[in-house]
Order: sequence, then structure tokens, then C-alpha cells
Amino acid sequence: MTPPVAQMDGPLGLRLATQTFGAKPGPRVRTLVIIVNGDGPATERHDDAALATTLAAAIPKASVVTLLRPGYANRAGQLSPGEKGTEN
Repeated sequence: MTPPVAQMDGPLGLRLATQTFGAKPGPRVRTLVIIVNGDGPATERHDDAALATTLAAAIPKASVVTLLRPGYANRAGQLSPGEKGTEN
């Protein structure tokens, strides 16, 4: 089951898409893991949700958060607002 998408205030007031897996944020959490998406289309990148689910199950008392950079979507079609950066 995919957890609901939350929004996080990002640069310039953008509300970036996030998902939290594992322990709910709070005093029970002992480990925080943040996964930031890579470059390229969602279908060509690793599956952030699958990785987050695996890590949350493997690390006791962990909260795993996936974070989509501005302009990127995940395989579930969730999108962070904004524009993708350009390559240097």
C-alpha cells in the first residue's frame, strides 16, 4: 500500500511531494532516512517507494521519507511543482 503524499515547504515556497514509510515521525523514531530522486524519467529511475518500503522494514524504528525534487514525478504519477534544473 502506498502511503499518502504529503507536501513539504521547499525553495521559493514550493511544496515538494513527499511520502513517509515505516514509523510515524515522533519520539519513537530512532533513524531517519531521506531518499531524493535521481535524474531522468520516473520509469527509468530506481523505484523510490520500493526502496523506502524495504528500508523501513529492515531498520528498526526507522522513518523513511521519499522526496521529489522540483519538476520531477514518481512512478505513481505524483509530481513536485517547479522546474527541473539544467545540467552544468
